[in-house]
Order: sequence, then structure tokens, then C-alpha cells
Amino acid sequence: MNTTIAPLVPELWADFEDLFGKQGACYGCWCTHFRLSPAARRASNRERNKDHIKARIEAGPPPGLLAFEDGKAVGWMQIGPRADVPEWNNKGRGSAP
Repeated sequence: MNTTIAPLVPELWADFEDLFGKQGACYGCWCTHFRLSPAARRASNRERNKDHIKARIEAGPPPGLLAFEDGKAVGWMQIGPRADVPEWNNKGRGSAP
């Protein structure tokens, strides 16, 4: 097996989309849960979540890393500044500064 890790840049969108599948992983979340306010999450849906993360990827910098095995995306890890995930910055979160 050949494992590689790459920043999630727009050119890798098809790999990211393939990894998440038609449903967008986790019931259509597309890893936007902590990126959106509670009100925005309630107003959102699978397609809006997908559009949100795609726009974020296109805007840069890369919001995470993709793991590949033999050229196929097999994993994802979100990374970036805390400002990208405002829901982790509230007083009720264990990781709050």
C-alpha cells in the first residue's frame, strides 16, 4: 500500500466528494457542523452544506488534509485556524482557550 497525505485544494474536490459519498457523510453534514452557527445549521440542508465546504475549499487556504491509499481518498482531517470553527470557540467547549 502507498499512503499519501495532501492538502485539500480545489483540484482534489472530486476525491473529497467521492470520499463523502452522495449523502455527504454524517447525514449530509459535509464537515460543516462546527463551521456554522446553530441558526445557520438549522436553516441549512445537505446541498447548502456541500456548497459551503466547496466554497471554503475554493477560497483557500486548504481547510484540511486528505489521506490517499493507492491513489484513492480514504480519510479526511479538518485543520485550520480556530476562527474557521466558531462553534469550538464558545464557553461550553472543552477546547476553549
